[in-house]
Amino acid sequence: MPDNKVCFDAPRLRVENLSYSYVSGKKAVENIFLDISGGEVFGLLGANGAGKTTTMKLVSGILGLQEGTVMSCGIGLGDDPVGYKKLIAYVPDEPVFYDNMSVGGHLDFICNIFSIGIEERKRNIAMLSGKLGLSDLMGKRISVLSRGMRQKLSLLTALVHDPELLILDEPLTALDPLSSDQVKALIRSFADSGGAVLLSTHMLEAAEQLCSRIGIISSGRLLDVASADELAERGSLKEYFLSVAYDGV
Repeated sequence: MPDNKVCFDAPRLRVENLSYSYVSGKKAVENIFLDISGGEVFGLLGANGAGKTTTMKLVSGILGLQEGTVMSCGIGLGDDPVGYKKLIAYVPDEPVFYDNMSVGGHLDFICNIFSIGIEERKRNIAMLSGKLGLSDLMGKRISVLSRGMRQKLSLLTALVHDPELLILDEPLTALDPLSSDQVKALIRSFADSGGAVLLSTHMLEAAEQLCSRIGIISSGRLLDVASADELAERGSLKEYFLSVAYDGV
């Protein structure tokens, strides 16, 4: 888990004037500003097509930046993409693996990419797999895993190198209640240890449980940001979300 040796007091994520257009010229993301500090779980909520996934792909470096800046711990994605990507981890809504690899082989492959030593990788894999209920699957081929197990493996993969920023796009999809609780507990533990989380989910109850702040995005624009305390004063998250996401356009 993060130990704050890299970031100190710098935001785990700083986004300034982020905009992105499709080839057609239509704006997918427009003029987004966002800061997320260590210890925060920031929920990015919006209807289908609102710009959530595009924003996350831009912040993770999967899509190339067109306008604006993205930084983690003071390191810019545009200026130092390798240094930036060492600090973050991205979990897509539909994870992709080399299906013929074993679970353990896949994790060793990821650890090799990040030059994680043998003892550290053993410790990290044992701790994370235990929390996610994956300890007995190390010898299994990924091809035999259920969608829910693949989702949990994707989270384990993201956390094994101790990132400072965790970017999660619908991480609770396809999870049974026990697995959902395991994943939520791990997300909360990651933030409690000083990491930052950018979370997209359609599960409003989970967002209420996890998020310290929530932003509503619609038509590529970040319309409003509210803290957990502010949300409590406004009533239910569902009512707030519906009023801003659909009436605020």
